[in-house]
Amino acid sequence: MMRWLYLGLTVGVLAMVGTVAIAQEEKKDNKDRCEGQIVSATGNKLNVRVKGADRVTEITVPGTATISCDGKACKLEDLKPGTRVCVTTKPGDATMAVKVEAFVRDNPPGDKDRSPEPVVNRRDN
Repeated sequence: MMRWLYLGLTVGVLAMVGTVAIAQEEKKDNKDRCEGQIVSATGNKLNVRVKGADRVTEITVPGTATISCDGKACKLEDLKPGTRVCVTTKPGDATMAVKVEAFVRDNPPGDKDRSPEPVVNRRDN
């Protein structure tokens, strides 16, 4: 009986330690991410208004960085001001991008850079 109790307690403690380790790893990963809206994208520089902060951060985007718009590959010059973006930076260097993810479709309605959805007229016969 006591053997099962010790075994159960050991498994429970190991499960909690593993959960804490995973949570710390996720927290560490989020430290290297920057979310916000694009202010400008020129050359290899991306200026982002950081979400939840009243500041603009300049991020260098090297040619080796992965850039995507709504999940599809694109170029830095395709990114327009006002577009929502999530930038993953090099660990230990918050000014050097490794990955840039732009979300064009998720921009709020009324965005001037966003083209309107096509209108489809249908008649029921």
